[in-house]
Amino acid sequence: MNSEIILTPEIVEKCGFKTNPTDFIFRLKSISLVYSGPDKGFIRVGINKPCYVQFLHQLQNLYFIETGEELNIQL
Repeated sequence: MNSEIILTPEIVEKCGFKTNPTDFIFRLKSISLVYSGPDKGFIRVGINKPCYVQFLHQLQNLYFIETGEELNIQL
């Protein structure tokens, strides 16, 4: 049984990320994500090597590594 939560734009917004409808980039602090569809999830942009983030636990880990803080999730 797979208990991983797949990221969707709605879940990312419930984690506090905001998006501008003109560029569709989700931003929170120093992290910027672009939604690339349900098969690939999100791509972290603004870094030399893009990073794919498909599951909620990956986003939590990325956020903690980047900020040193826990990600506040309002599911």
